[in-house]
This record gives sequence, C-alpha cells and structure tokens, in this order.
Amino acid sequence: MIFFGNHPWTTSSYLALASKLNPQPATVVSNDVFQPSIVRIGVHGCVDIDNEDDATYSLSLPAGAPKLGPHQQMRYCFASSGYKRIQLNHVPYSGGWVLVDPSDTT
Repeated sequence: MIFFGNHPWTTSSYLALASKLNPQPATVVSNDVFQPSIVRIGVHGCVDIDNEDDATYSLSLPAGAPKLGPHQQMRYCFASSGYKRIQLNHVPYSGGWVLVDPSDTT
C-alpha cells in the first residue's frame, strides 16, 4: 500500500509559510495546488490564500470571488457549512479543499 501526502512528523516549507499568516487559517498556492491541501474554518469564517506562483487564478468558490494575482494574498470567506472544493481556473486537481465546520467556533 502506498500513501501520499505530508508525513505527520515533518513540516513542509509551505506549511511553515502558511502558519506565519496566522492567527487566520491560511494556505499557500504553489504549482497550482494548496499547501496544506485542506483548511478547516468555522461557518462565516475566512481563509487567507497566499499565491506564491507567477500566475493569476480565478477561484471556483466562493461565488463571485475576485481573482488572486501573482504573489498576492487575499482573504476568502464562506457563509455555509460543508466540504468546499476550490479549483484554480477550473482546472481539475488544482487548488484544494476548505472544510467549513459548523462545530468550529474559533
């Protein structure tokens, strides 16, 4: 059996960069994908997305989200709970996930 993803005993450079953006939940776009690939927030919560790529991206969610420019950071907010699949420029396997958890009160 082969497992892919981050090893729980290591910290990637992207995770370290995303954690510097705290206390707001954050993720970094690198090579068209989120690092970390899943971000958990509460209902009406927001996530900061930091684009480290040279490309401009349109996000599939939230609806009406402004474009994320190269080397730009923006905050995106979600009003309803659920597991949200965020694609960049509507390309399969790009972007990542935002878990909008109704039990998260932070």
